[in-house]
Amino acid sequence: MKPGICNYLIAMGAYCIYAGFFTIVFGQSVLFDFDNAPLHSGFPISQTANGITARLAGTGQGYSIQDANVLGFTPQGFSGRVIYPNSVFLSDLLVRFDTKLTDFSIMYSCQELGCDDAATMRVTAYMNGSLVGTNTKTAGNPGTWPVDTLRCSFQQGFDSVVVHYDSRPPTCQDYGVIFMADNMRVTPLGVVPVNLVYFTCTTDGNVAVLQWKSADEINLNSYLVQYAGDAAHFRDLGNVSSEGANHTYRFMHPGVNGTAYYRLKMIYKDGTNNYSDTRKLSFKTKTGLTILPNPSGDFVQIYCDRPTDVNTIQIVSVDGVIVKIVSPYIDRQKIDISNLSKGIYNVKLLSLNGKAMFEKLFLKME
Repeated sequence: MKPGICNYLIAMGAYCIYAGFFTIVFGQSVLFDFDNAPLHSGFPISQTANGITARLAGTGQGYSIQDANVLGFTPQGFSGRVIYPNSVFLSDLLVRFDTKLTDFSIMYSCQELGCDDAATMRVTAYMNGSLVGTNTKTAGNPGTWPVDTLRCSFQQGFDSVVVHYDSRPPTCQDYGVIFMADNMRVTPLGVVPVNLVYFTCTTDGNVAVLQWKSADEINLNSYLVQYAGDAAHFRDLGNVSSEGANHTYRFMHPGVNGTAYYRLKMIYKDGTNNYSDTRKLSFKTKTGLTILPNPSGDFVQIYCDRPTDVNTIQIVSVDGVIVKIVSPYIDRQKIDISNLSKGIYNVKLLSLNGKAMFEKLFLKME
């Protein structure tokens, strides 16, 4: 396991408070270790850490996420999942952030075999496409795939960087113009206005249950809950209005199957935004039964894989009381539920052969 963000901040002189099972971090540096990035995924990808989202891409044939031992050995300091080139040809690493930064660093290792000197790497920072500044680094301990850290710091702020293989080792003959990278660290300009005490995602059958609590909500307008099936292409699920600091929020996403990724987009009153960390869930159940809309208000329509086999629909309260029966059932007919109380119900589908399927119905939960 890599060192936790709190341990890193303590080393930098920041202050961490442990409160039960969660950690509140007072400090600026944020670590991207890529261990939660989808293995073997090609760039571009997005990664979020402590409310900051980085969009990573590459020129040429680009980069992908691989295991740290992809070479058959692991360069010193690398671990978990890392950024790795897709070819032996020169390719720049491009990183764009949704937050203005003052500091950037990334650990790198260039392809060099038994060398007496090392290649020079360059990082160039931009703000809205305009050049801010640049810095270079040559590995201090050359040899085989030597490791060092490339850094830049500009107090006026920047929102993107280009990591570039700048020049070959002066005398080495056995080298390649490629590099792998890990452990990217950034420092945002100013304080991120929302501090989440926690953000959890759990499963309840085919329902994703999201819960989070805020420590601070400075000028926050709302939370936009977002979902993706592939950790990259997120879509909006619902908007939750800000209730102020120390408030606990809950959001449910029904009818989910397979792998699901969730994040919170914090939208501020001035129109800016930032993101929470991404959470991953795996669903093992698939009922073949779909309820729309869900959550619902006055009516629902029920879809199943084999509608001609359906005999009866029952809507059952959480304490086991049947509150509505539809028999015979006609596929996709509207079922009036306007007289039912707010809450969570089980929809039970009885087939002609006596088999049953179940799905949860969330009624008037909006």
